[in-house]
Amino acid sequence: MNQLQYQAALDRIATGYDRHAALEQEVGKRLLERLDHHRRTPQRVLDLGCGTGSGSEVLKKNFKKALLIGLDLSPAMLKQLQSRSRLTRPLRALCADFHNLPLADQSVDLVFSSLSLHWSSEPAAIIAEVRRVLRPEGLFLFSTLGPGSLASLHRSCVDNAIDMRFPDFPDLLELGNALMRTGFGEPVMDRERITLEYSSLAGLVTELNATGIAQLIAGWDP
Repeated sequence: MNQLQYQAALDRIATGYDRHAALEQEVGKRLLERLDHHRRTPQRVLDLGCGTGSGSEVLKKNFKKALLIGLDLSPAMLKQLQSRSRLTRPLRALCADFHNLPLADQSVDLVFSSLSLHWSSEPAAIIAEVRRVLRPEGLFLFSTLGPGSLASLHRSCVDNAIDMRFPDFPDLLELGNALMRTGFGEPVMDRERITLEYSSLAGLVTELNATGIAQLIAGWDP
């Protein structure tokens, strides 16, 4: 998927995204909990792939004095983020490409990114950009889909001879190597398995369409 297709897909689902993004919200919540043990108080925070801004809103509550920048490629998603902005807790929206961040070198203390890297065919390029904009001793906290994601749906397609091609999500070793190559020190990575059950195929199809995940599956035409 090229940038224009990605942007158009996100623009289409922006207003209804939060009603269907149960998995995304749970993963974001778990990732935010990792910050409970972060001892440094950041002055500038970047929410990379902020979507509708639910994570940005919590980050701003946690770090009230920090400049909070929500970055996304979708103007419609950023419009949802701006609706969360308050006079006492402002959120700054930035529409840009993850692979070419319009930020100065070493200008950000914390980069938070929940379930965004797998949208790119070059996650290593995004990691390099994050390393460039992070200040010394800065923190990059992220989550992404990995191998095994959508496995049940994949098996069902194979069993029923349905021609759909699923993405090769990056594994921990690949991401760890990319982090080390760009200069991150001693990255800590782990894996969690979250299983979702649906009462009907229609429910699954609705959620995949409403959250944009369907756009990652070649041949998808429900």
